[in-house]
Amino acid sequence: MRYAGGLNGGSWLTALTSDLGGGKFVGTWLVLNFDALGPANWLWGKQYEVYANIDTGGQRYLEFEKWWGDFIQLNGDELQFLVDNLFIGDKQTRNQLRAHDGTVFDTRNVTSPIIVFTSMGDNISPPQETLGWIPDLYGSVDDIRATEQTIIYCLDKKIGHLALFVSTKVGAKEDEEFVELMDVIDCLPPGLFEMVILPSPPDAPKAGFITGDWEARFEGRSLEDIRKIGRNSAADDRAFATVARVSALNLAAYKRFVQPWVRTVSSQTMADMAKALNPLRLSYTIFADRNPLMKRVEKLAASVSAAREPVAADNPLLALQTWVSGQITTGLNNYRDTRDKMQEKIFFGIYGSPLVQAMVGLDSHSEIRPPPTTSPKALAAQQIRKAAAQARLHTGSFDEALVRAVLYVTSDDKVFDQQSALALNVVRAKLMHLSLAAFKTMVRQQAFVVHLQRDTAVQALASMVPEKGKRTALLSQVNAIVSAGGDVTAEQGRRLVRLSAFLAITPAKPAAPLVPRRTLPMAKIEDAGKRRHRA
Repeated sequence: MRYAGGLNGGSWLTALTSDLGGGKFVGTWLVLNFDALGPANWLWGKQYEVYANIDTGGQRYLEFEKWWGDFIQLNGDELQFLVDNLFIGDKQTRNQLRAHDGTVFDTRNVTSPIIVFTSMGDNISPPQETLGWIPDLYGSVDDIRATEQTIIYCLDKKIGHLALFVSTKVGAKEDEEFVELMDVIDCLPPGLFEMVILPSPPDAPKAGFITGDWEARFEGRSLEDIRKIGRNSAADDRAFATVARVSALNLAAYKRFVQPWVRTVSSQTMADMAKALNPLRLSYTIFADRNPLMKRVEKLAASVSAAREPVAADNPLLALQTWVSGQITTGLNNYRDTRDKMQEKIFFGIYGSPLVQAMVGLDSHSEIRPPPTTSPKALAAQQIRKAAAQARLHTGSFDEALVRAVLYVTSDDKVFDQQSALALNVVRAKLMHLSLAAFKTMVRQQAFVVHLQRDTAVQALASMVPEKGKRTALLSQVNAIVSAGGDVTAEQGRRLVRLSAFLAITPAKPAAPLVPRRTLPMAKIEDAGKRRHRA
């Protein structure tokens, strides 16, 4: 998709299309571009699936096509701004996008968790693009934590762009888990995580911490994990910088010499006609019920449906039909692959040329993608947060000590487990009596403290909980929470032993793992709370 935009000369076509539409950009053109990326499905596959499964496929086909074919109109000026500043200029990840009052749109100022759906099978917005802004904005995961941001991405291996939004199979997995775990996501400590979704074990009871067919865990990631997915090379970036300049020149020339004439000859009648004659829209309207020629087809279809009999599964003509369909699909896929490779080679042949780059003012020393700077105000805010974390190091209530201890035991594996998080929330509701908002704040604050000075933060638990009886209750609750979702790992077991040493308590069972988390009754956590209150 990005190569096709460059070969068309940039965003001047967006302006032309909007001018021909009377200031409106008809969304049919966008949908047509999407469909053209997969000609096998667009020109053959969708229709063949209905034909081959006529008794069951018709209703599903109509429902999707009514949604997909419900074309909208966009304001031309707004779309032009998006294309020039985001799609071509890539200004948001460079901190070059400004409001009319001069305010810079800096993604690093977003305080809520940022969630990214992406797929390796997406040829419109692939992971290199949907995740590439992260290493653009941050030098390391520590920089993400310094801004107290939480970024979560969920990476699929094969589904396409549209399937991220409309596929029922994907919806039963990613979407279900994200909705159910929204509060857990909001409790995640600052950092970069990948949400890994796996089927629930068949023997797992659908109760307690397991609510559905899927389980999720949040695994800590580094920027190197993002870079391994693939990034533009320096030569690629230089070619796309050339496209941006060529696009700006073409757009300026269009506005200066062509746009006044186009707007003079355009009319609303002409815009309505252009919209109606769009080839994709015509593919729907010529078969619509309001077409008088379709009345005869409607009657024929009814008579065929009444007399039709399904063909036998071993009919040789059915096997031939399936083979022919496969050959057509293969041929269209080969055409797509050849076309895409040819476009890519032509693109870099033109925009990768030193002559073309020099003609638009780029030389070998030009800075192509300067990293965004951090303002003195933002740096000062980071120092204030670190100072506040330092101040919280030796202070806090029993509840804060409990959260810190759990984070110490669980977070070093770089995995935040769904079931452990839900268990911690059960403790919040039953024992801490905190609001969900206050609990989220506490979790994030204590996670930052643990990150800054891990060993010192845990050693400080003894001063936060000076009474031995309460320390015993604390260790008991930590054991119950950590073991509430599955088997305790060997490393978690060792950290539990170290925690007991920091608290000056002899553990009853120093050898981990503890009891299996899936069979842990809620009564164990509640009993730990009762012992705490008695203490």
